[in-house]
Amino acid sequence: MNDMKLKPLGEYHTFIRDNRKAIVLRNSNGFYVELYQRETSHFDDYILRETRELYNNSESYAESCAENWVDGVIK
Repeated sequence: MNDMKLKPLGEYHTFIRDNRKAIVLRNSNGFYVELYQRETSHFDDYILRETRELYNNSESYAESCAENWVDGVIK
């Protein structure tokens, strides 16, 4: 079964900066982060670029991943 098909147990944090957004979520396996980017031609629409499964890591680790995305550390 694809892990992303598991029902989220909650949305924990949302980070937004400029044209990037990251959402920290949790399912029964643990935390994961959805990384979004807004294209210049679609100013209101964020496109999901990647989902990072961080199941063996803590909530603070997932938050750091989200922050790194919106800060541009993760390209």
